[in-house]
Amino acid sequence: MPSQKQPLRYTKLVPFLTVLITISLLCLTPAVLAGDTKTKTLISGQGEIGDRDGANQFSLDGGLTFAPSFIVAPNPAYSTIPGTKWISFNATGDSLVCPGCGLQRTIYRTHFNLPATATNPGLTVNLFADNVGAVYVNGILVGAQPTGSCPGSCPGSNFQNPPAVFTDNNATHFQTGLNVLEFVVDDYGVVGGLNYLATVTYTVDK
Repeated sequence: MPSQKQPLRYTKLVPFLTVLITISLLCLTPAVLAGDTKTKTLISGQGEIGDRDGANQFSLDGGLTFAPSFIVAPNPAYSTIPGTKWISFNATGDSLVCPGCGLQRTIYRTHFNLPATATNPGLTVNLFADNVGAVYVNGILVGAQPTGSCPGSCPGSNFQNPPAVFTDNNATHFQTGLNVLEFVVDDYGVVGGLNYLATVTYTVDK
């Protein structure tokens, strides 16, 4: 006849296993609550040199009308962010103003979408501009390159390494659905253009 005490050994394991499972679930809970981090990458120059970049539009009339940007070969003085290309308001990349004749302001824009379930949105932008660029998200200033002594001797660092880096983690600057990322670039002659890489991050609950 089997011993009557045998089941007691297994019975004693139940509380131990219950505690072990509870601890394991508690360890997993923060990861579950944290959700999944999603990333969107936006770049200048989506295409080949000589193409029009439909994802990046430009305006020369203060934002009244927009057209696809031109993807241009970089000027020898330019640095280029890896994985991107320079874009311009002109197929040749040449400026539309002569040196010392004042400035030409170009607005470049692109778009990204955020789902209704997105939380904790953030933006990081790496930027080169000729001559001076400022970054806006939904009309709110994120950051701007230094103007130096423009017009005249503008700082070469605005289009040479290292790129300017701007971040925005203020959730109130973002919105569900369509968001607009804009670059306002002032050019002082010779050549002009924009080169950027932007990363948008947000969290979606699991």
